[in-house]
Amino acid sequence: MLKSVKDDEFVIENDLGDLEEIEEDGEFIKQVKEFEKQHKKGKLVKVFSALGKPEFKKLPLEQEVLKEEYSRLIGLLDSKKIFVHFQNEYPKEEKYRFIIEEVFNQDVGNEKTTFVYEDFHPEFIDDEEDEE
Repeated sequence: MLKSVKDDEFVIENDLGDLEEIEEDGEFIKQVKEFEKQHKKGKLVKVFSALGKPEFKKLPLEQEVLKEEYSRLIGLLDSKKIFVHFQNEYPKEEKYRFIIEEVFNQDVGNEKTTFVYEDFHPEFIDDEEDEE
């Protein structure tokens, strides 16, 4: 049970009721404090708003138009330090759909943000494959 927090020490009570001091890395505490400071300053907005509410074309699109629109959106996202990552290969149409339908609706602050497709759409592995 946490009893008190000092600059770089945590004082906890163990199961016997004795107090123990746990020294924490001062750098970690500094990072936590900096994060809290930035978080208080930051205002969350939807990705779509952070990008300046860009115009975008709705699916379905011809392949050449899709390629151009996808590249344009990735450039806009990159310029705002918003990154979209795909761990696996997906059709460009699915990547574009993910950005305009899902990423655009996520909240972001002023810091670098990464969205991973598989975090939104986890892959399920068959238990039988794991046993092999």
